[in-house]
Amino acid sequence: MKTEITIDMDTAAFADAPGDELSRILRNLANEMRRGGDWIDIGPNGNGYKSLKDGNGNTVGFATLYS
Repeated sequence: MKTEITIDMDTAAFADAPGDELSRILRNLANEMRRGGDWIDIGPNGNGYKSLKDGNGNTVGFATLYS
């Protein structure tokens, strides 16, 4: 199993404090993973993915789980 996280940091939410915004997104992802449940959607190829959103609600990346 493999996990890949891709985040585009070229949005306005990253402008003032990119490290803070990146850590917020990663903390949210980690918290969702810790809680378990249906945090990830399963794609047609059997791999799972979770869209990642910045503080403005824009999708800025994905966490992909490869089986």
